[in-house]
Amino acid sequence: MKLFSGLAMYALLLFSFSANADFKSFSNTAYDAAIKAGDTVVVDFHASWCPTCKKQEPILNEIVSMKGYENVVALKADFDKEKDLKKSLNVSKQSTIIVFKGGKEVGRNTGVTAKDELKKLIDMGL
Repeated sequence: MKLFSGLAMYALLLFSFSANADFKSFSNTAYDAAIKAGDTVVVDFHASWCPTCKKQEPILNEIVSMKGYENVVALKADFDKEKDLKKSLNVSKQSTIIVFKGGKEVGRNTGVTAKDELKKLIDMGL
């Protein structure tokens, strides 16, 4: 019974993130489940006061909404609140985007707002 409930919870998490039209708010549960499953995970360190982050947001949302990106788990981490996550991932600046595949970091950039460059970054995890 525990196995079924764990699988059901994971399926629910995957369902809520597949076909994602937007980045979801970061949660340790979603992040840990996606990393453990070996999914492509994109973490956007976003700050509401950051003009670069504001430029990145619609572009990133557009990319993860495109065909072929349905299984990308896209998470937005609040740069000002996720202090432990920033430390563990060695993030020092807002507008940093990190891509993981199979639990390993495969790419990162900071401050990039060009759609083709952001798409290339996310493609590293596919």
